[in-house]
Amino acid sequence: MLDLLANTSKSTPSSAIGKICSVDELVRFWVEDILPLAFDDNSTVQGSAVSALEQGLLTLDIGNIPNHSCWNNLKNAIVKEFASRVHQLREDRNQYWHRIWCILVRLLDREILKSASTINLFLSIVELGFRSPDNSVRAEAFTCWHLLIQIFANHNQLSSPKRLKLVCIPLKSSQSKTPYVAAVKLRIWWYLI
Repeated sequence: MLDLLANTSKSTPSSAIGKICSVDELVRFWVEDILPLAFDDNSTVQGSAVSALEQGLLTLDIGNIPNHSCWNNLKNAIVKEFASRVHQLREDRNQYWHRIWCILVRLLDREILKSASTINLFLSIVELGFRSPDNSVRAEAFTCWHLLIQIFANHNQLSSPKRLKLVCIPLKSSQSKTPYVAAVKLRIWWYLI
């Protein structure tokens, strides 16, 4: 069912979806009904939910989610509940941890820049990924870092020396000793430049 939802989201224009239900109902559906499934114990359900969310969030105007009535509850759930669950997923080497991290950070978008505690919470998850002995986890952490750089760039934060220094920390590290992780790191450097 979630696969059908992902395919429908991919093939249906957002203008058509807006005629079926209100944007508020749509936001509530994705964040209250589908987002919790990204943490399901069944990896098939979890993978389908993550794919559906990635597609569904493309159809929503993510920038307007903070204007909806469910925003405060969602923001609190992301910070107080979901972040620690993503941390545990990374610890357990779950294959979806980085995609879920990216979904949550995309939902927070500008909010992640407003609070030092929120950004530090999400940075700590990724920073531990850079120290993982598993090279695939390191590469996934760089994928997350790419999104963080993208959000900083979208909100003109990279002109701040403090932010630029922050995003360069893992890129200057010598932890990327395998060709695969080094190639991922190079792509992130290239994006930053």
